[in-house]
Amino acid sequence: MSDPSVVAKAIDKAVNQKRPKTRYVIGFGAKPLIFLHSILPARCFDWIMMHAS
Repeated sequence: MSDPSVVAKAIDKAVNQKRPKTRYVIGFGAKPLIFLHSILPARCFDWIMMHAS
């Protein structure tokens, strides 16, 4: 899990930018998930995310 201050800093950065990014890569496992999202079909990725926990 990510430290709450790291998440709060990213939210603050997104809120205060003129043109915020679509996604902010924060925390453990975020980069591999974005990689999976880029190579898997949308339905497959959604199924994995829904059944992850």
